[in-house]
Amino acid sequence: MQRLELYANQANGSLPGELAELRNLTKLSLAQNHLTGSIPVGLGQLEHLQELNLAHNKLTGQIPKDSQGFFVSRLLFGRFWVG
Repeated sequence: MQRLELYANQANGSLPGELAELRNLTKLSLAQNHLTGSIPVGLGQLEHLQELNLAHNKLTGQIPKDSQGFFVSRLLFGRFWVG
């Protein structure tokens, strides 16, 4: 799987750590849901991830990075794209 887009899908609960097992993921869009809790550290290990949209949820913590400082080229966490 390369793209997972569950934008405005009324998903709730926390982000599962198993998302980090989607090694070929290039886009992850989970915006405008009812997600809570922290962002899984494993997301920082998705080396192909280019776009991450977690806007308009109630997530806490920092955007994870792997040990080499890699992360997405486009990131939407609040209201504006970064990168």
